[in-house]
Amino acid sequence: MDSLTETPTIGKMKKGTKVKFVNTSEMVAAFGDNDDPNVYLTLGNIYTVAKIDIRKWYSKILLDEISSRWFNSKHFEFIYKRKSNGSKIN
Repeated sequence: MDSLTETPTIGKMKKGTKVKFVNTSEMVAAFGDNDDPNVYLTLGNIYTVAKIDIRKWYSKILLDEISSRWFNSKHFEFIYKRKSNGSKIN
């Protein structure tokens, strides 16, 4: 199975979803008083969603690997696996 990425749709994000850290924007991190992922995460690494906090204008996620820090969901892309027929598995 090949991996592929897709920009997160917060409604699809749930506990256990795999995400890839792709956006290092400090402005995105500062919005909503989130933690700066550049301090705690490695660009391009894959992490697992532990919890989601959906707000009116943005959403925050907590990761299994860094359980005490909240990050703006805009820093991440979903990681999917493909079935042999080409359809996505999440």
